Amino acid sequence: MKLFGKTKAVGNVEAIEIAQNINSLSAKNLALDIVVSYVANIFSKTKFKFNGNDAVNRLYYFNRSPNVNQSAQEFWKTVAYELISKGEALVLPLNKQFFLADSFYREEKITGDIFKNITISEWMSPTDYKREDVLYFRYKNKSLESFTSTLWEEYGNILGKLVTDQKKANQVRATFEMPNKNEIEDKEFQEKTKKFVGKIIEQIRKDPVVIIPTSQSTKYDEQGTGGSTKSSNSSYVTDIEKMKDMFINDISDLIGVPRDLIFGGKADNEKNYNLFVETVIEHLQGIVVSELNHSLSPVEFKNGLKYSAKSVRYRDIFSLSTSIDKLVSSATFNRDEVREELGFDSIPGGSEFLITKNYMKYGEEEKK
Repeated sequence: MKLFGKTKAVGNVEAIEIAQNINSLSAKNLALDIVVSYVANIFSKTKFKFNGNDAVNRLYYFNRSPNVNQSAQEFWKTVAYELISKGEALVLPLNKQFFLADSFYREEKITGDIFKNITISEWMSPTDYKREDVLYFRYKNKSLESFTSTLWEEYGNILGKLVTDQKKANQVRATFEMPNKNEIEDKEFQEKTKKFVGKIIEQIRKDPVVIIPTSQSTKYDEQGTGGSTKSSNSSYVTDIEKMKDMFINDISDLIGVPRDLIFGGKADNEKNYNLFVETVIEHLQGIVVSELNHSLSPVEFKNGLKYSAKSVRYRDIFSLSTSIDKLVSSATFNRDEVREELGFDSIPGGSEFLITKNYMKYGEEEKK
């Protein structure tokens, strides 16, 4: 069914109502959702690493199943979405599981922040949590915060103008030809005519098809305001679409997402994607990894234990094979260092340095 496929009056009313709904629901939030969802989807592919003996147990929650209701990808998508759109996210360890808080209050203290009124779905925590008992992520982007808090008012004015123009451009204006003067002056006739016209207006506003009865003494005729219903409605929808794209462009710039990735452009997307991963995704990964390492005890930190994250940057290892060979064979890097840079796990003996094309151990004389 076409959105504006009804009569002129109904199409006009629906267009205005839709515009008003967009105004109330905020087209800006729609654009924000499109961009932030894209970032969150890419971030959710992140795989975390831990270099301790209990890595398997720890990473089970972060890479496979944080809680009974979500997979790791679903969980990190919601965390990233919350982090970008609200500037902060709180993850609560609960019964050996991890849950993202829907709402909370943070009481800042120099001795350690306290988190109160934590809610997860319909559950509210009966106790407060100390800073060291939770995972608290913060994403600072003042430009984005300013945009979302003030710019909508400006775009709302633009949308208001579109609504006003739509009312003028597509109103139903009609003349109702009355009978002779004597009948007009008849009060009973006036009352009947008033009710008749009122019923016509009500039907036009509600029903897709309206039949208006006329007689030899009465005539109904619509007066156009210029331009067809189809063309004016089409122009109106185009204006709304353009405004949404304006939001997407602005928000993409503020977050650092190349526009071609959002709109599906084909211009050097591999380069755009890797730039996006380097500047946006790896920054978010750094926020999460930093907080995970913050949760380690002093003893664990002194023993060199740490979390890290694999990059989701696209790299063709076959096209890099020559460069990898030179790095390893010259003993500039060992194999584990190269593997870590490419997002792979270490291997037995990978920390040894090799030299020459024969890959002998560094310092070992080449046997003849």
